[in-house]
Amino acid sequence: MKLHQGHTFVVWLAVLLLAGGLAPSAFAQSSTQEIQGLVTDASGSVVPGARVTITNTGTGVSRTATTNETGNYTFPLVEVGNYEVRCELQGFKAETVRGLRVETAAQVRQDFALQLGQVTETVEVSAAAVLLTTENATVGGVIENKRIIELPLNGRNVVSLAVLVPGVQFGERTGRGDGLGGFPIPGQGFSVSANGQREIHQVVSLDGVDAKDPRIHITNFVPSVEALEEFKIQTNAYSSEYGFGGGAVTTMTMKSGTNSLHGTLFEFLRNDKFDAEDYFLNFQVASGATRAPKNRLRRNQFGVVVSGPLIKNKTFWAFNWESRRERVQ
Repeated sequence: MKLHQGHTFVVWLAVLLLAGGLAPSAFAQSSTQEIQGLVTDASGSVVPGARVTITNTGTGVSRTATTNETGNYTFPLVEVGNYEVRCELQGFKAETVRGLRVETAAQVRQDFALQLGQVTETVEVSAAAVLLTTENATVGGVIENKRIIELPLNGRNVVSLAVLVPGVQFGERTGRGDGLGGFPIPGQGFSVSANGQREIHQVVSLDGVDAKDPRIHITNFVPSVEALEEFKIQTNAYSSEYGFGGGAVTTMTMKSGTNSLHGTLFEFLRNDKFDAEDYFLNFQVASGATRAPKNRLRRNQFGVVVSGPLIKNKTFWAFNWESRRERVQ
């Protein structure tokens, strides 16, 4: 008996427009990232009126804010990426922090202690990794791009990486054992169960948009591995903005275009010719009996991910297309 799942196509097309002159916050990928901080002088006194500028080093897009009367500044609706943050005020040396990473659903704090001097003098600092997040009490973890790209994934589904977060298991409807079940295409869905909560209570968003089935709360398709920048799973104590369910909250961030042209062409093959025989297929076969052949498997997953600038430092685009063809027996 032959079962065909061949010629089934999964197509993702994402055109991400980040127009600096056309209300940048309206084009933000997510409403959950934020950069904030406190500006003081060498004595520890707060410094109001300081000019703070953040620049996305990938896209070149900059935003500026001024510290308030308490010396605090904030940048809401910040895209995921690496940033350069500069603080300056007349009578003080300007200070620049490079390599500040903003992860999915992160609230990043960068404080400044300005030194007396000319604004033309600049103090440069390399951002250090934050060992303890003090901005919120969220429990969970980020699966960063390095792990998404480099770790092997059977079936090319990032749900296999989701279970790396403590307390997270595969959901019932996508195969609790390995995540290779589900519909309409087995192995292409996303559902997790966290800390005892079933997947019907999970929340999944893709660039800030609800991406789950409204009836059973699984995500029927996930983007190509190469098209995902990173994703975060929150399992407990998340803020009220995620008030759609009591289970895991998964926030996925797609790669957007940058000032450089990037592209990936991929083909992944699964074939029974390369697979080992199931241990129990011919277990204790009688002497002289014909050995049963291996189950037939032909799976091809191929596609392309391309991104780049439309208008440098202003408008960008990204395209993702993937196809899966499979024959099993």
